[in-house]
Amino acid sequence: MSFKYLIILFFVTKILAVTPFIKKGFRAELFELMDNEVPTIRVTIPDDKFVELKEKSNIYSLPPNFFKMDTLIQYVYQLDLMMIEQFQEINYKNQFPGINANELLPELNIDENGYSHINVTDILQGINLTKVNILQYDFSNYSIENFLEYVIDFNTKFNFTHVVTNIDKLFSTYADTTSSQNETKEKDEFKTKKASMTVEINNEIKKFDKLTFKLGGNSARRFGKQGFNINIRGGDKLYGRSQFKLRADPSEATYLRSKLICDIHNRLGLPSISANYVTLYINEEYMGLYILMDAIKPSWTGYVFDDENTTTLYQCKKRDSKLTLQSSYNNCKNENEDVKDNKEWYNFLLALDNANSVTDIENILDIDQFLTEMAIEYLTGAFDHYLNFGHNFYMYLPKNDTKWKFLSYDFDFDLGQDIDLSKIGILIVDLPEQLNNINMDYPNYSFEEWAKPNHLIDILILKDPHRFEEILKDIVTKVFNPAILFPHIDELKAFIKPYVEMDKILNNDGYLPGKLNRNPSNDYTLVHWDANSEFTTIETTLGFRAYGLKYWILAKYRYICKAYGLTCDATYMDENFQYPIDKSVEAAGYDYYIEAEQTEQNPNDGKDFIEKK
Repeated sequence: MSFKYLIILFFVTKILAVTPFIKKGFRAELFELMDNEVPTIRVTIPDDKFVELKEKSNIYSLPPNFFKMDTLIQYVYQLDLMMIEQFQEINYKNQFPGINANELLPELNIDENGYSHINVTDILQGINLTKVNILQYDFSNYSIENFLEYVIDFNTKFNFTHVVTNIDKLFSTYADTTSSQNETKEKDEFKTKKASMTVEINNEIKKFDKLTFKLGGNSARRFGKQGFNINIRGGDKLYGRSQFKLRADPSEATYLRSKLICDIHNRLGLPSISANYVTLYINEEYMGLYILMDAIKPSWTGYVFDDENTTTLYQCKKRDSKLTLQSSYNNCKNENEDVKDNKEWYNFLLALDNANSVTDIENILDIDQFLTEMAIEYLTGAFDHYLNFGHNFYMYLPKNDTKWKFLSYDFDFDLGQDIDLSKIGILIVDLPEQLNNINMDYPNYSFEEWAKPNHLIDILILKDPHRFEEILKDIVTKVFNPAILFPHIDELKAFIKPYVEMDKILNNDGYLPGKLNRNPSNDYTLVHWDANSEFTTIETTLGFRAYGLKYWILAKYRYICKAYGLTCDATYMDENFQYPIDKSVEAAGYDYYIEAEQTEQNPNDGKDFIEKK
């Protein structure tokens, strides 16, 4: 360990504890102990497994979010060519016996031996993707999958959507696609039960010999610093918890967003996960500072609701799960793999579909709790949950209860982080018209502007907003205001600063701690951490913007106070309230990229790509 590390560690031991922000006894003992210290977790796995972990950490990389129009067209050509090659590799006669593939897929010109003969050059020349087509796309619903499905349709010579749809139908009939998907997932994931752990906490060392250690995250796998999931087996617990996540939250600069949202939930007394900080070593290699968080699993419902064997805990992980039968029955998965009968889930969703008013669902949904969660999403600009993207939540029916509860998770994109993803998706830098009709003043969005339309929000909020508005006002009074959150942010910053400083020191290999994914990515500096924890909007690792934490809270607080006629703190309502902006890391805005591209136009319609083929 370097001398600089030792110096910082000396100061770490002198850190003051954080002033209690949450009522004592509400959280598990583990999280209350961690208010006073940052424990050290040491995980040990076999050396060959550590090598495998590092290899599996390098599978994914960050996708580009900014394109030139000609570059986008090149991508479409490459995508079309890849799909054509896949069409040509299939022997339709052997793969789908008894099916007249030529009748189902006339575009493929399948010969008597079962292989496709199509004119590649002719198909590529049929690509007709224009700026007008791009501007007609709804970027507020952007995902890489639906965007690619959209752009491949613009071809005058070949109907890709028709071909792909029918091939998928054939494979679903003749092949075990679920098995294939599981094989791909298992190939990408890392998990070992040959792990042990020690935790240095509360002036003692806790030892656990039976541990499942897993590479965590989904989109987070694309970043440098990786997250992990831990399951203590054999009935042991760490101060009331046996399953938890170690989140790196590499998408955001502050290490504070997940912690703050958990603390807001906990302070309000909501059923929710909790969070605090640890440092991690794997095989004595320093991985850095992590946010330790609850994992919503049957073990968690056992601790919180005395319902460890629950059969009614559903994770809604896929996008557009809007709590309708069509969108959520199959998209949301039961956490209890032994459950085969999902009748309660089906009946719940059917009742929501058929409801016309609050009274129709008052007895099956904890409405006040649901509305509180929606208010928190709105106040924190949380686009990566129910109101916008429609995922990253659980629905849970406690035993001996009739009312389902909404449980949220994954908070690293809250409080103004990468918020343009919700409206822009990707930016075509030489297509400035893309931004013409987008209101990017997100803190000043009304609820109607922020929430995407859906049936449940319509009947619970939009038709009669009074109940929701009272809950919203109550949250602002109790917790979502600068007078309460600013001091809490200050204390948390002081608490973790020495560990953040250690996270910014390169190791002997020239990488930051925990950066197991060595694919190129931009890393936040200590200046980014400090500035974005305050009032400065910075450019993110994805190329979008992250509002300064305090700026988001201040701006949203002011809007709510004015829009709902609240009597609010005059200090923070004063438009002359002074706050610092760090110009050295302040985001330049998208005009900077657009203007830069307009000075060096290089139009390309993709013809050179065809010629190379």
